Amino acid sequence: MDDRGGDRNRYGFERNVFEDHFPSRSSTPFPDTTPRRNSRTPPNQFGLVSRVSNVIIEMRCTDRALLMFAASLGVIVIVMQTLPIFTDQWVLTTEPRPINRTDENDVQLDTTFQFNAGYFQFCRFCQVNETGLSAEDLAYFNQPEFKYRCYWNPILTGEDMTEVSIATVAILQRLHISTVMHLVGTFICVLALGLGLIGHNQRDVKTLHSAILYVAGGLIVCVAVLQFICVVDDEMTPRMKPNASGEQSKYSFEY
Repeated sequence: MDDRGGDRNRYGFERNVFEDHFPSRSSTPFPDTTPRRNSRTPPNQFGLVSRVSNVIIEMRCTDRALLMFAASLGVIVIVMQTLPIFTDQWVLTTEPRPINRTDENDVQLDTTFQFNAGYFQFCRFCQVNETGLSAEDLAYFNQPEFKYRCYWNPILTGEDMTEVSIATVAILQRLHISTVMHLVGTFICVLALGLGLIGHNQRDVKTLHSAILYVAGGLIVCVAVLQFICVVDDEMTPRMKPNASGEQSKYSFEY
């Protein structure tokens, strides 16, 4: 209450009659918009997120950074496509092979061999359960033909490997298309890496050509891998069916 008997508000002005019924918005405190951490969120998660965010924000897309990033990705792609070509761990097959043993009815026995195969070679080994075997049988299964041994793809050597394997050799003899496609796709990616580096230095359209070649090379390698899978399935699936008497097949495979 002032000297003139009039009511004044907190700003020193005469009070409006509507303020008693409709208070000003400025008198209402602002809501607290501070983000609150969930009680279930680990306390160190915000620190990790903030550090990653700071690294991304502080990164500079300089010419050198782009060159190193593109070259690193190209090298990783080429290494991942090249190493599988020279390995023999693409597929692991199991198939029975006859041995120089007969039962009491003078019927030739067989045992299961494991094969791991790739594009250019395959290896064979036999895992024999030595429990209950006689000394004569143990000596027989310790012969070199039951040890781990690798062979070149018969397409390269021209040798007849049917005595070593039937199913695995049949797979390898049908992999020439897949092998050529994988080699071509890898070579295209190597060419794409070279064009990318040249195009970056010369600032010309070779960089675009490099991107197109990367896509083409990757697609060709994917088709080669799918071709490999189709060949394995086509050769092994019929052999894995039970025979006429209902006995389970001894053939199997896994990638």
